[in-house]
Amino acid sequence: MRGGGSIRCYRCQGYGHYAGQCPTKEQTRSLFAASTEEEADAQGELEEEFYEPEIPATDDDLEGEPIDIVQPRMAVVRCTLTQPKSTEYWWRTNIFHTYVKCGDKSYKVIIDNGSCINVVSPQTISKLGLTAADHPQPYRVAWIDKSSIPVTQRCQVPIQFSSYKDTVWCDVVPMDVGHILLGRPWLYDLNVTISGRANSCSFIHEGKHIKLNPIQPRPIPQPTHSKGGQQPKSLNIISPRHFARETTGDSVIFILIAKESHPLTSLELPSDVKSILEQFTDVFAEDLPNELPPLRDIQHANLPQYRMNPTEQH
Repeated sequence: MRGGGSIRCYRCQGYGHYAGQCPTKEQTRSLFAASTEEEADAQGELEEEFYEPEIPATDDDLEGEPIDIVQPRMAVVRCTLTQPKSTEYWWRTNIFHTYVKCGDKSYKVIIDNGSCINVVSPQTISKLGLTAADHPQPYRVAWIDKSSIPVTQRCQVPIQFSSYKDTVWCDVVPMDVGHILLGRPWLYDLNVTISGRANSCSFIHEGKHIKLNPIQPRPIPQPTHSKGGQQPKSLNIISPRHFARETTGDSVIFILIAKESHPLTSLELPSDVKSILEQFTDVFAEDLPNELPPLRDIQHANLPQYRMNPTEQH
């Protein structure tokens, strides 16, 4: 004989009580509540920030004057309805690079896990007005072709990613691939996590989780050979994200919409319709004006009866 008759709890599969009176209910609830609070404490303490750099118009000449990117300009764009799909994701074969604020200018920064040093170009130091100091341990940087460059100076470079601001020691090495290169020393000091597939970098700074997204490199322009002095036809395509970035601020946008024109052609009317139109030819005038007729000097207003006095009603 079971205690409590046929009453059975579907929670603990016991007899003699209902699920609402199950003694194991509070134990299960407290177990899940404790695990939920631990996960919330681990994930809710950090505030996540995404760094979206402002891309300058061009960076072809890295040795020249950096371009101030905060300025209104007129953008003329020709778009198409479809964009060609790339056969390979661009972040699969490109090193992470972005743009960082150094003072009031934007400079190209490369983050490379394969570099054992932080590097800054001499041209960047002169543009920022920084002073290089002698390196405490001079060395030589070797390349894959067995050539080497002596490194005898280093400099403190101020950088800023969103709310992250710091000065980083960088060795002075001539380079034309970018202005600043952050390698293993910077990655190690901030414990930066690199996502291989997304090609993004993230780290924690002052209680905030900062994530850096890569920038797609500009395509290399191909030389065009035209015949007879005629310019070849080109297809200009812009992504929605790039268009949204260009439309911010005081930019002027012109939209050109192409519409297909249909010339007027003679319509062959059915015989029944022709017979009806012939009966009412006197109703439709042949030469109708393209505008409304002028107003007459004498106008008779139809006023309602309740707005008229007795003399006007007769």
